[in-house]
Amino acid sequence: MGMDVYGEAPANKRGEYFRNNCWYWRPLWNYIFEHCTDVLTEADHKSGHFNDGHLIEKDRAERIAAKLRELCERGDVLDFEHEYKRHIESLPDEICNLCFGTGKRKDMEVADGCNGCKGKGMRRPVETWYTFEAENVLEFAEFCESSGGFRIS
Repeated sequence: MGMDVYGEAPANKRGEYFRNNCWYWRPLWNYIFEHCTDVLTEADHKSGHFNDGHLIEKDRAERIAAKLRELCERGDVLDFEHEYKRHIESLPDEICNLCFGTGKRKDMEVADGCNGCKGKGMRRPVETWYTFEAENVLEFAEFCESSGGFRIS
């Protein structure tokens, strides 16, 4: 699943379309909400995690872009990326929820034991599947600047 974000009145090609798969989008949208509480509401934040066509109007898109650019220029986004990655790497493995730590699934035949943990009985937590990259924030800021407002679909 991914998030397709369409510009409402794009000023150029850059503002037409932005896409992230869910593993990139959720951390990005959470970061934006955390730093744009004067622009986005709780309802915007919630709807932004669904493909329901939620609209962010032009003036708010421009304010998001300005805030993200400011955060990028100050180095805050890059600092956050490093801290995010340190946090993800620090998380301990968990007991596999498919084989319950046995390394072999009982619900189906799978080569090499369990396809969730590759037979180890342990796996990385779901939280580690989500990615945050400063470059993605900058690309979204550029999209917002030229989008004329956007819909999250």
